[in-house]
This record gives sequence, structure tokens and C-alpha cells, in this order.
Amino acid sequence: MQNLKNIIITHYDDDHIGSLYDFKTKYPWIKIIASDIESKFISGEKKARD
Repeated sequence: MQNLKNIIITHYDDDHIGSLYDFKTKYPWIKIIASDIESKFISGEKKARD
């Protein structure tokens, strides 16, 4: 994990981001990359459509 620098999230989906918070907590140097639109769903700022 020491060499991993970035994780790119292409779209919000629970099976893609489910443990992202825990992962970032354990490896704080890793940068999470997402589009402006998707980052609002990932952060919880916007709710995903059903």
C-alpha cells in the first residue's frame, strides 16, 4: 500500500465506495479522485436517486 498514491472513483455506487472512508482513515496519504458531480454523492452532500 505504500506505493499507492491515488484511487479514482468513476461513479457513486455502494459497491464501489462502501469502505472508502475506512480505507482513507487507514491510508491517509492516498488521494481520492472523483468528478465534481460524483463527489457530492460520495461526501453525502447530495442523496443518490432511487
